[in-house]
Amino acid sequence: MEKSPRREPYLYIFEEHLGDGGFGDVYKGNHIFDENELIAIKVLKPEQLNQEAIDRFNREIRIHSKLKHKNIVSIIDFSLDDSIVGDKEKGVAYYTMPLGKSNFRAFMNEYRQNNVGKMDDETAVFYFNQILDGIEYAHEREIIHRDLKPENILVYNEDGHDILKISDFGLGKFLNGKTNLTRTQVGLGSDVYAAPEQYADSREVDERADIFSLGKILYELISYDLPVTIDLDKINNSKLKFIVRKATYSNKDKRFRSIQEMKDRINMIMGLNDSLKTSTSQFSIIYEKYNNSLEHIYLKEIADLLNKYHNDYILYTENFMNMDEYDFAMLLTFYEEEFFEVVENYLSLIQGDHEFNFTDKIANFVFYDLIKQIEGNLDLYEKAIESVLILAHRHNRFYIARIFGEEISKVTNNNHIMIIGEVISNNTRASRWAKQYFSDHQFCDFIRFNLEEV
Repeated sequence: MEKSPRREPYLYIFEEHLGDGGFGDVYKGNHIFDENELIAIKVLKPEQLNQEAIDRFNREIRIHSKLKHKNIVSIIDFSLDDSIVGDKEKGVAYYTMPLGKSNFRAFMNEYRQNNVGKMDDETAVFYFNQILDGIEYAHEREIIHRDLKPENILVYNEDGHDILKISDFGLGKFLNGKTNLTRTQVGLGSDVYAAPEQYADSREVDERADIFSLGKILYELISYDLPVTIDLDKINNSKLKFIVRKATYSNKDKRFRSIQEMKDRINMIMGLNDSLKTSTSQFSIIYEKYNNSLEHIYLKEIADLLNKYHNDYILYTENFMNMDEYDFAMLLTFYEEEFFEVVENYLSLIQGDHEFNFTDKIANFVFYDLIKQIEGNLDLYEKAIESVLILAHRHNRFYIARIFGEEISKVTNNNHIMIIGEVISNNTRASRWAKQYFSDHQFCDFIRFNLEEV
């Protein structure tokens, strides 16, 4: 009677069959020298022990072993042939992994049983982002999975939290690698989740095949439907409808180009960044938080926002100019470098044309709110003085010329006086025009001399 082929590795004992695929079976078991530590053991089926299957299994192990990430299952031990000297049987090919508490399919089913209604977008994104993180890591190392589905995503409990980890790189592929392994399955990947191009030419697929599968998984997560087809009407109430739609286009050129792009769009839609809000609305939200709490860290956020949108005229003239003088003092105290950059941006923006009456508001703002905060920065001080002088001349605003004369007549700091004299000398046309409005003011000899020379 022919002896049945050995299925258990010599060093491991099987306790329970967990699942199977085209080439391998997965068991719960333990090492013979450590029966208390349960692990998962993937074993190549004995009937598949031919050279092609072993080469494929070896490739899976090689790919999987290169990936060290918290959201990818790690390989503990492996062998492609565990036969021993004198063994008449063909050795068993296997690798071992940490044992998860379930796969993602079982996890989703349990969630549905324990919760009323469908999974909300925030919860879905919490779990889905873990999958994205793992796949992004693999893609960065030019490895694509090609068989993403809930059964190949395992759930672990770490420090009381559910952590998702991607497993089974049996159909994985090095993007720049070449292989002579033939496809022995009908299609490549599971029918429901595989991208259309995987059936046309499985060797030419790229990262976008994984993105298609991820879109299907996300659809199932928020719809509770097996994603044989995508019915977007069933997720009309989800913010993530756009993500599913773009990820699952049949034409791969219409899909997200990368996991990073996919993550960015999710963050935008979920409000985790402000790309979908105008700069002024972002400013209003942060400024309100600051006024309610008076925590100066929000001033740092405001400064960062202003510097990010340094060419945004509306942001600077409708928001920055309406901040309180006390706020500028706090910015100077805690975030001097960022504040000076904001002021420099503002002074550059006011060089252009403005509504006629608005020029007066700009001049008042510079002289009465801003300049006292930048007196210690001589470069900015010079730029502020010059900006107001040019503004008055360009718009022919005698009001600005008068307050310009009034304010420079009060200056007593020698460094500032020297700078004012330089500004007057360097802008002869503007100074010649403005000095006709200075008759009500007295100036020190240095400024008077420079005005007489223009």
